[in-house]
Amino acid sequence: MGMAHGMRTAARAQPRPRKDTAAARLVRDNETLLVNGGTTVLSAVAALGSHRGLTIVTNNLRVPGMVPVQALRDLFVLGGGCRTSALVTIGPIRFPDTAGVSADTALIAVGGVSASGLSVSSIPEAQMIQEMMDSASRVVVLADSAKFERRALARICPLSRIDVLVSERPPGDELARALERAEVSLAGPYLPEDG
Repeated sequence: MGMAHGMRTAARAQPRPRKDTAAARLVRDNETLLVNGGTTVLSAVAALGSHRGLTIVTNNLRVPGMVPVQALRDLFVLGGGCRTSALVTIGPIRFPDTAGVSADTALIAVGGVSASGLSVSSIPEAQMIQEMMDSASRVVVLADSAKFERRALARICPLSRIDVLVSERPPGDELARALERAEVSLAGPYLPEDG
C-alpha cells in the first residue's frame, strides 16, 4: 500500500464533522447500493448500522470489513483488475452471465468537484464511476470540502448528473451557484437537519 494512501487513511481516521451520518440518513432500508472506491465512502458505510436489508455492490475492497453485518442482506464485490495502492477493483459493473446491475442509490467519492463537474485522477476509475452512476436511480456524491473547486485528470460528468452532494462544509459561492443551477441538493452537518 502506498505511503500517501496510508497517510490519507490515517488522516481521515481522525474525528471530523459527521458527513458520514448525513450520508447514511439518505439511505433507506432494503435499498440496493453501489459504493465506489475511496476512503471518503468508508465512514458512510460504517454509519449504516441502523439500516436493514441492504444489498451493497462495491469495487471497494475495504467495504466488506466496514459495513455493519446487521445492515446487510447481501454484499457483492465487483471483479476486474485490482489497484492495490487504493484497494479497489476496476472493471465492468456486472457479473458473469448478467446484463448489468441496477441499484437504488450510488454512493460515490470523487477527487474533484467544480462548476464544470466531477473528476478523479484515473481514467479507468472515471469510466467505472460513470457506469455506476448510470446503473443507479439516485446519485449521492460524498466529497470533503478540500475537493471543492478541484479538477482532477479524468472528468466523470457534469453536476447535473448528481442528485445530492454530501460534505462536511458548505461549498463556496461559485460552486454553490453552479450546484443550485444543476438542481443538486446539499447534505451535511452544517445543515440543521443533518447536524
